[in-house]
Amino acid sequence: MRKIGESLGVRMFELPPRVGGRFSVLSAVGLLPAALTGMDVNALLAGARDMAEWIASSQDWENPACGFAGVQFLEDTLLGRRVSVMMPYSARLRDLADWYRQLWAESLGKATDRQGRTVNVGPLPVKSLGVTDQHSQLQLYAEGPDDKVVTFLEVGEFTETVRIPAPGAEADALVYLGGHTLAELLWAEQKSTAWALAQRGRPSLTITVPRVDAFSLGALIYLLESATAIAGELYDVDAFDQPGVELSKMATYALMGRPGYQMPAEEIAQSSRDPIGCAHETRCPLESVAGRRRPRLQCHRGRRMGPGVGRWLMSEHPPKTRPLPCSGMQTDGRALSFGVVAE
Repeated sequence: MRKIGESLGVRMFELPPRVGGRFSVLSAVGLLPAALTGMDVNALLAGARDMAEWIASSQDWENPACGFAGVQFLEDTLLGRRVSVMMPYSARLRDLADWYRQLWAESLGKATDRQGRTVNVGPLPVKSLGVTDQHSQLQLYAEGPDDKVVTFLEVGEFTETVRIPAPGAEADALVYLGGHTLAELLWAEQKSTAWALAQRGRPSLTITVPRVDAFSLGALIYLLESATAIAGELYDVDAFDQPGVELSKMATYALMGRPGYQMPAEEIAQSSRDPIGCAHETRCPLESVAGRRRPRLQCHRGRRMGPGVGRWLMSEHPPKTRPLPCSGMQTDGRALSFGVVAE
């Protein structure tokens, strides 16, 4: 890109070469588009600086970055809660939860530790949005596997106050909402969700953002970046590399014909020609899909996988109940069903 820019004679910004993309939000990588959208980048950096001073001047659980990283690490390694849910109660913080997914996953999901030992560690970050996902995910969080810790992002003060009007006589069941604000409703929803999870013995944290502005956003970004670096130390992995991502990039180069990557291209082509077969004595009915325009999914054997990983196939069955012999599952044909062809 730099060569292209130089050839076109356009102005270019210096990018820190040792700062990975997910940690580059507060560099020119993130500041330029933020400025173009009208964000106060000086306030953004001031918020990050304020958080940096807080982190540098505090220790142990009084340190916000250490506290967040420590809770996540202990919930994962000691209590088996390997799913880290971030749930902002503000639509304007929705994309920050998306960025957190990349930050946490790419930094902490590693095959080896710093001593070169195979560890395959890393919590799974999941994005939720309050109040929306109370009606799509909360049931799982409250009564499903106890393998999650939820982080709520609460807003202390919203920019605009919208008061809920008193309903008419035809909606007397909603009279109690009249006079309250939407901010109060969001606050009540978040508090109630945290309480409901606690009643089921499910843990949560709440990070309160004073308001959704550039200063608070800068502080929150720096907090999460610092917590990620500390979590890397706790897991004893390099939080700043991404070898798994680099491998897929090399494979893409190979398939697109970039010089020097012929060998990966040949390996990828071979894996596509050699999918995992069905070892069941009875031919699986899901394999007879040629010419019937049925969607089909399959996985391929990895270098370290044994022959028993199986193949996933998806098929739409006739409207009657019949067994899937390779999986022992049943389907009534009313929806797309999945069968496991196991070896």
